[in-house]
Amino acid sequence: TVADLPKIFAFDSLTGESIDCPEALDTVYDPGAITVFLNFIKEEKVLEFKEGNFWNGTNSAIPSYVHAVSRVPLDAVSVIRFRAPSYTETTSGVGPFDPDADVRYWSFCIQNLKESQTLGCTPDYMAKLDGNGFATIVVGRGEAVRKAAEEQGFTFLEDRRDPSQEVLGYFYRNLLPQEFFVPYQGEYLPTGIVCAQDEFLSGRCH
Repeated sequence: TVADLPKIFAFDSLTGESIDCPEALDTVYDPGAITVFLNFIKEEKVLEFKEGNFWNGTNSAIPSYVHAVSRVPLDAVSVIRFRAPSYTETTSGVGPFDPDADVRYWSFCIQNLKESQTLGCTPDYMAKLDGNGFATIVVGRGEAVRKAAEEQGFTFLEDRRDPSQEVLGYFYRNLLPQEFFVPYQGEYLPTGIVCAQDEFLSGRCH
C-alpha cells in the first residue's frame, strides 16, 4: 500500500531544517582527467575485459563490474560473448521469484566515456541466449549489421556514437550476486573482438 512505500524528505544541510524538494538540481559535468586518459587509448582488435571495483561504496548492489575500452572506427563491429548467469526474472511483477539464481539481474552497456553517457544497454531479460546459455552481443551500425546479428540469434546494440567520439567503453555488470556465485570467472568473463563490417557480414568475425 502507499503507507508501505518509503518517504523522501529534503533538508538544509546548514540549518538542519526541512525544505521543499527542488524540481531539478543542475550540475556541470567536468570530464577532467578522463579527457587526458582517452588520448592514450589505442585501437584494439581483441577486447580485454578487466574487473573494476566500486571501492568507495558508491553502489553496494554491484560489488564489481568488468569493462573494456578501445578506439573503435565508426564502421567497425564489436562482438562480445559470455556465459550468462541465471537471474531472477521479475519483469512480470508477480512472484514468487526464484531465490536460487546466480544473480538478481545483469546488464551489458556501451558508453561515451568522455561525457559519462550511456549509449545503449541490454538487460538480462532482453538478451538472446544460445542452447548452451551463452549471450553474444553485437555492437555496430546499420540495418545490415542488425539484421545479420539477429538472424544468427545474437543481441544487437546500436552504436550511437557521435562521429567525434572515437573511444568506446563496454561495461558488464552482475548485480546482487548470490554468495555462492563468483562473477566474471571462466566462461562468465566476456571476451570480445572488433572487426570491419564486411568481415562480420561475411561471417569472418570470430
